[in-house]
Amino acid sequence: MIPISRELLVTLLPECTNIAEAFVEPFNEVFERFDINSLARQSAFLSQVGHESVRLLVLSEVLNYSVKGLLRVFPQFFTTDQAIEYAHSPLRIASRVYAGRRGNRDEASTDGWIYRGRGLFPIRGAVNYRKCGESLLEDPKFFLGDPDRLAEPIWAVRSAAWLWDTQACNTFADEDTEVAFKRLTRHINGGTHGLQDRMRLWHKSRELLTNQLPWTPIKRVA
Repeated sequence: MIPISRELLVTLLPECTNIAEAFVEPFNEVFERFDINSLARQSAFLSQVGHESVRLLVLSEVLNYSVKGLLRVFPQFFTTDQAIEYAHSPLRIASRVYAGRRGNRDEASTDGWIYRGRGLFPIRGAVNYRKCGESLLEDPKFFLGDPDRLAEPIWAVRSAAWLWDTQACNTFADEDTEVAFKRLTRHINGGTHGLQDRMRLWHKSRELLTNQLPWTPIKRVA
């Protein structure tokens, strides 16, 4: 494992300068706990969470969509008239689009909003809040009872590592090629949204981590 410092994190993600310190210890902890313990694994993890969380700045899903945004992103959930009604109402939007999914109840329950995406890799839905609590703390009610905990740096990082582990992402990272990194992105994102940015962060994190081990030459990826 290559320990990371605040300086490395700020160099990789300068937008997070004011909050970087809160993430250093959690990152180093999960690198050890979840065997994210090589240059290939750590650089892949840092680049993916860096993109998904908008440089560690967005730990809770916002869902403040305009009419056009709703019709573009969630066309299956909104007619034009409904989009006009729901636009710029995050609670109502989340309650509708996540209703009846991943263990959430109906729209009226507002479960979709209560258990909206939180963490570096957004954990969504009551079922996943329960599973995450069970795995990390042997307490299924830990996040169900206080969902905002997943937006705290320590739990945002731990939950992301938990999801990374359950999805066997180390396997993709171990291949350590651009082709495999693209597959990893599809595995995490469901597509290749933001691939160029993810890859830029990947190459930059590889360089920074390699500099922590000057005797180890950086591997050329292809």
